[in-house]
Amino acid sequence: MRMRSVFYLACALAACGNSASTKAPRTEQQRVETWYHEWAAKQARPSPQLVDHIEALLVRERCIGDLNRWSRSYAYSMLPERIVDTSIVQFHLEMLGGEGVKPGRQITAPFLPNLDDRRIKVADGDYDLKDKRVRVGFCGNTFGASRTDADKARRYWAELERRRAARGSKSR
Repeated sequence: MRMRSVFYLACALAACGNSASTKAPRTEQQRVETWYHEWAAKQARPSPQLVDHIEALLVRERCIGDLNRWSRSYAYSMLPERIVDTSIVQFHLEMLGGEGVKPGRQITAPFLPNLDDRRIKVADGDYDLKDKRVRVGFCGNTFGASRTDADKARRYWAELERRRAARGSKSR
């Protein structure tokens, strides 16, 4: 009898349309994603010609090589104050064959920080327009990275923050 009462209550709420009024509040993640998509639509993106130049340099990197093996994303860097730094193009590559990895190249608005728990090979870094050079901050598996690789990645991210902060007032 109790099970039937719960069933009838659920049916009554659905039939009366009350279920829409009890819609779950948006999560913080959903709010951030909505803000980001609205903000991103208005932001500058690197030109395809600039990305072609970066890719010509990336193929020379021992860890990266043939770009047809990677899903590739490129975007201008973003300072913590949500200011786009058009003097640095960040890249994020994911090796094909990994879970959910799709081939191709995307030129996007600045990346949001993303914690990825997939077991895939990635390469992260940037191209600095001022220095005219590529820096690879991390290239390896998302799980099982050596302590040396993790330390190298930490040093890279700290150095990138210093470069962005030094140019912060010039990149607005």
